[in-house]
Amino acid sequence: MANSGEKSPGSIADTAHDLRVGLNSVLEESMDTVKKNVSIMDEEYFTPTSTKVQDFAEKNPVVFIFLAVFGFLSIFPILFALGFIALCMSMAIIGTVMFLLAVLGSVLLLTSFVLTPILIITTSIAIFTTGCLIDLFLATRLYILTRDADFSLAIGVQRWFEETKSRILRMIPAQLVEVEQVVIHGSEAETGEEGEIDVKRVELQLMNGNIKKEVDNVAVVVDEKADGRVKAQTDGHSTRQEGETYAEVAHAMTA
Repeated sequence: MANSGEKSPGSIADTAHDLRVGLNSVLEESMDTVKKNVSIMDEEYFTPTSTKVQDFAEKNPVVFIFLAVFGFLSIFPILFALGFIALCMSMAIIGTVMFLLAVLGSVLLLTSFVLTPILIITTSIAIFTTGCLIDLFLATRLYILTRDADFSLAIGVQRWFEETKSRILRMIPAQLVEVEQVVIHGSEAETGEEGEIDVKRVELQLMNGNIKKEVDNVAVVVDEKADGRVKAQTDGHSTRQEGETYAEVAHAMTA
């Protein structure tokens, strides 16, 4: 028994015939619509116009011939005139754009000639003023440190050198500094069993080269058994971040 899901050759032929008939009907309707529109245009426009032209040619043959020859010969000049107008407009637009660009370039060039010397002068003045202010600041710090050391020039210069070095290290990028150190300033009070030193001021410098904090009256504990590692403790106050009571660093350099 044949499968009920498969179509027989007769049904396929009928389907093809129906499609062909439907397609033919659609084409015939389209052709009828086109013919109808063409006939309408012919009846309403083409035929009356051709009739009027024919009547005019029969009544005025000389004028008709003149107009026909004139129209044929005028096509080329008209096309040439239109092309010339388009070319002139294009050249005018391009010329205007080029002129504006030239004016803009001239203005920028003239401005640069005037502005560059001014910027050079202002830059030089700014550099000179900055240098003078830095020198004045360093001289003031040297005087203050020398005064705090009872006007001992050697101690004042040494403290000034350490302070200036710490300020310079503060400006160095983190990736360029790998040394950890504790820079201690002030007099040493007493030393305990583990090397505890009471100082007036301590600067904690970590791996990134930045002076993290400057603390007064802290205890720096030096552990000789830890290869020179030191521990700075601030009586419960953090020197690095909240929650820490000490900061471990390497290499102690005392002044």
